[in-house]
Amino acid sequence: MAKLKMKTVTIVALKKDRKFLIEHLQDSSLVELDSSQEAEGFERPDLSSRQQAFERYRVNADRALKILDDVSPEKKGLLASFSGRREIDPDRIGEIAETAPETMEICNDIIALNKKCADNAAEQVRLKTGISQLEPWAELDVPISLKGTKSTAVIIGSVPTLMNEKQLAEALAKDSELAFDFDIVSASRIMTCFVLFVKKEQKEQAQALLRELGFSAPAYQGDGEPKAELEALKEKIEALSKESDEAKEKIAEYADRRRELEDVRDYFAVRADKYDAISSLNHSKHAFVISGYIPEEDCDKLQAICDRIDPCIVEFGEADENAPVKLKNNAFAAPAQGIVTMYASPSPDDIDPSPVLAFFFYFFFGMMF
Repeated sequence: MAKLKMKTVTIVALKKDRKFLIEHLQDSSLVELDSSQEAEGFERPDLSSRQQAFERYRVNADRALKILDDVSPEKKGLLASFSGRREIDPDRIGEIAETAPETMEICNDIIALNKKCADNAAEQVRLKTGISQLEPWAELDVPISLKGTKSTAVIIGSVPTLMNEKQLAEALAKDSELAFDFDIVSASRIMTCFVLFVKKEQKEQAQALLRELGFSAPAYQGDGEPKAELEALKEKIEALSKESDEAKEKIAEYADRRRELEDVRDYFAVRADKYDAISSLNHSKHAFVISGYIPEEDCDKLQAICDRIDPCIVEFGEADENAPVKLKNNAFAAPAQGIVTMYASPSPDDIDPSPVLAFFFYFFFGMMF
């Protein structure tokens, strides 16, 4: 168990070698950049538009993967969750970059198919609502939208209470001048649906009486008879369900391309991080400067990388109390480091709690298991 001694590092190289150096530093994770140091006479390029573009690609790839996992979950072993993040072979980066446009087309297709399923689900809810609104009118043999004939007004609707023919007739007979006929289509304890026939010139009188009863027109308005409308709505729901199933089958067909999607997601994440790192570096017209911290034991590794560039200047110095802390533990305590750093890394003067945490974590996990 140990907290590694840290050194400051400053690297100066030409812009033409920036891509090589940044990518190797990303792969090796040797240096933690310090973007707080701005050098006089240098500037920091604004690459946010490129970074955001790569971040959008990463988000779309990640979204497509989650959709694929929902539709066609990957079969994993019992210990798969302990395997950690899959690493990409650096030699394959160029190959992934070459096939990235084609892979992103797959991602976009998966997202579009999933959207089709979501739209269909929303439409099915709307249609089912229509069915529930139409069911009380299933026995009506005229269209709900019917308004009447040349001499007769037809009023179709419901009152929010249970009424029989006698009660409805008595309520309408309050206006002694009103000539009417009606037919109760359906009745329940919360609603009575009916069709009222009155003379055209008495329509307003009838509507005034009905308003007193809490009358309301049907929520669903269709041009066909309710039975035919109900059948049409059910057929639409069935067609949408079939369309969604076909879309899910197409998504599942991409299951064998899952690794490609994971690779392109990680590739764009690396590219976004790269441009974020470049934006935090100091640049002149022909050169750039990297400032940061490195564990003392890794200084030789960094020097070996920089020696592959000519010219390249590397300077190491003593780190102060503001330097970040890097933990190094054996195989027993290493898994607990992630939990420690998730809250806060210990300061240079504090004790690394990872071994103690690991012991109790394993102990209590074993008890629960």
